[in-house]
Amino acid sequence: MDWRIAAAAALAGYLLGSISFARIAVRLSGKPVDIGHWEVRLPNGETFTSDIVSATSVRLALGPRYGCLVSALDMAKVAIPTLALRGAISDVLSPQTFDRMATEKPDLVRVTVAGRGHPPMLDEPDSVAAIDAFLARLDADVESATHA
Repeated sequence: MDWRIAAAAALAGYLLGSISFARIAVRLSGKPVDIGHWEVRLPNGETFTSDIVSATSVRLALGPRYGCLVSALDMAKVAIPTLALRGAISDVLSPQTFDRMATEKPDLVRVTVAGRGHPPMLDEPDSVAAIDAFLARLDADVESATHA
């Protein structure tokens, strides 16, 4: 695979993965709401508070139409093949968060790069091998899909 295509694919995957459709929906709605902190009164009278930005927070702030749209867009992101590289001595991306990422996206390809912090430089032998294997798998998947 041409390195420019690989770089463009990696950049597109990174950018798409980092898009917060919830924040985009709020901005497009033009309504001055804070989806970063919300409260819901439960039937038993207690209050549930959260600072998680999600489709649920959009639904509570803007209504079910926006919440469903954000849910659909977030689900589409899950279908994108993803490789995640973590430096073994990272103080930014913990092993627990890395495990949680795999829970949220079971087909996530994860590699921990020995002796590196955050982020790995991508020139380490482990990083290069992981990227090459990941791109080869994508090539094989495209090839089999086009000849099916």
